[in-house]
Amino acid sequence: MKHTLKKKAWLSFLATLSLIYCGCATQKKIPPEQAALILPQQHLEAGEYSQAIAAFDSAYRANPGNTAIKEAFARCLERIRQTADQAFEKNDYSQAEKTYSLLLENLRSIRDLQELLAFSEKYLNDRIKESRVAPATRRARQALKTGEFDLALAEMKSLVQIYPDDPDVRTSLVNLSRDIKRTADLALAREDYAIAGKASHALLKGYSLLEKTGTGLPFSRADLDNAIKTCRIQLTRKGLELYRRGNLAEAIFLWQGLLAFDPDNVEIKKAVQTATEQLKKIKKK
Repeated sequence: MKHTLKKKAWLSFLATLSLIYCGCATQKKIPPEQAALILPQQHLEAGEYSQAIAAFDSAYRANPGNTAIKEAFARCLERIRQTADQAFEKNDYSQAEKTYSLLLENLRSIRDLQELLAFSEKYLNDRIKESRVAPATRRARQALKTGEFDLALAEMKSLVQIYPDDPDVRTSLVNLSRDIKRTADLALAREDYAIAGKASHALLKGYSLLEKTGTGLPFSRADLDNAIKTCRIQLTRKGLELYRRGNLAEAIFLWQGLLAFDPDNVEIKKAVQTATEQLKKIKKK
């Protein structure tokens, strides 16, 4: 009985050793290039693209000439590019730009991989530009609709500063300025002097930038100055008429519209202050 138990115990021990040996043998059989790819692949699957690229790059440099690692690295970059394309197609331009920029930054340091890739530096640069231009243009157009002319021009100005020699960007800026001028002209025609003055003033402030585009403009500085002068005179006069008739709130409203494009007008500031104080006294009574 004891002999049987000892035999069973010994067989169990041998079986355990066999499993341990087999496990170790299995681990030892993993090719070095596969072991080197475990960590970078884990980062890639987790969506940690920056860490994935760094880990693949480390494995690639530690194993120069290893075709399997080189090809795996290229597949990693292609997969990251595909996620950027998907974000771009969904109009998620912020995420697309971020991912394209990450690829561009790293692609420059691993040029010997480019022969395996279906995209180039030019492709990435073009997509980064589109990811910046599209949302900025959309914001500029929205600002134009809401009468925020300074903001509209600022959006396009930022693009011109990044891409000063890009003809499409310059054309977009000029087209926007023409639409703002058209808005000013229409407002002037219907005697909406606050909007006309505000739009003309925004164009006048950005006129130097518009001149640098090299594109002929259908209006000059003198045109803008004259429009602003007309708006200033009309708002001042109409405000005084309302003030003299006792319509203080309406006079204040008109003068505030004037100050929106002529903020340093000392006389109108005083007029607004005086009318506001008088209106307060009337309300107290």
